Parts: sequence; structure tokens; C-alpha cells
Amino acid sequence: MGIKLGLDGIDASLNNGVDWRGPVADRMYMPTADGSRGITDCVTEALEISRLGKILQGESVTLPKNKAKFHLEFPGSLQGFTVDSSFSDTGCVLTNISGNSSEGTRSLGITSKEGPVAVTTPVFIPSKDIAEYYKEGYALIASPKIYPGQKLEGSINASEKNGSFVIICLAYKYYDENDKYAWECGRKISVGPGESVDLELMVKEHDGQPVCQVGFIVDGGPSEI
Repeated sequence: MGIKLGLDGIDASLNNGVDWRGPVADRMYMPTADGSRGITDCVTEALEISRLGKILQGESVTLPKNKAKFHLEFPGSLQGFTVDSSFSDTGCVLTNISGNSSEGTRSLGITSKEGPVAVTTPVFIPSKDIAEYYKEGYALIASPKIYPGQKLEGSINASEKNGSFVIICLAYKYYDENDKYAWECGRKISVGPGESVDLELMVKEHDGQPVCQVGFIVDGGPSEI
């Protein structure tokens, strides 16, 4: 449908109260021999197709934001990021916005009425239900994209319209010994209105249990970042 009508054709349904893109948030699960691509998103796969085409034509390839995995440079893209309802549900809204990026033109906008809220994207099979969904055909067998010893990095810009400081940190979820979600959080940083900060978090060893989602935890009053 994207090839036939373009994004405008798909988003035209919003006028009738139907959102085809929002709930999916670009997420893709691919049964493939390349386990590291089993959990992916539309942006990643579109760039890979474009990259291969350029190589075949002998053209140079430049990837957005210095090869950042989650760059949000495609208008409307969320690259799998959703509000984590298992953490808290306080009316947080995610959008792809123009600006607020030091190396690109777009970024992920997080608008929250109150905290704390968690915003995450999958980097491994996010649930047993999804793993078993393909039991009638190709099984979804994947490898985690994030491993112990790796460092997660992210940049945050707080809106000048915020009425107070916002507490934010990088975080990830992993499966514990009972295959239940457990959280690991980075250093919490207070960000004032209009301020920008860089965040980082080293992935720890969790007795071989895989990391399944990465993202941010935001706490504070009404805010935009």
C-alpha cells in the first residue's frame, strides 16, 4: 500500500478515525535464517533495501545520524517505540517530530501528563505469545540485538515549555530466571526546561538471560521531550 499510495494515502484514513500506523509503530518480526534480523522495524528494512540498491549501482551509502540504530529520520516513523503499559499508563503520547536532533532533522517526541512512564522498543522476542504465533508455519527464532558489555547511548532535549525539571534515564528490560520482565536502569538525570543531556547505560550480565526491550523512563509533571 505504501508503494501504491505513499504515506499520504495510508495516513488519509486518519480523517476517518482509523490509524493504521500508530499501533504497529513500524515493528516487524521476520522468520529468517539471520537471527539478528528477526526483530526489526520498517525503517531498518527500508534502509537495507536502499543500501543494497545503491551498492549494486556503484553509489556511495550514507546512513542517518552516524549509523545510529534508532534515528527516527523517516517522517512518522517510531521504530518500534511504544508506551510500556506494564510500567505505567498515564496518557503518554509518542510522535515523530521535526528538529530536536544534533545530528539529524527529526526525533522521537514524548509528551507525558505525569510520570513515571516508560517508552521502549523491542530488541528480542517481546513475549512467549509472539514466539509461538508462528507455530503453524515458520517459527520466530531470533537472536538478541543487545548483549552484556555493550553501551546504550541516547540524547534528550527537554521542551522550553516544560513547567519544571524532568527526571530521565536510559533503561532496558530483560527476562529473569522465571521468564518474567525485570528492569535495569541507568543513572537518573534531572533535565530543566530547554536543556539537553546525553545518557548512557552499560548492559550488564544477567546469568545468560536476554535483554528484550530498550528505552527511557521519564518521571515528573507534565512534560515534552
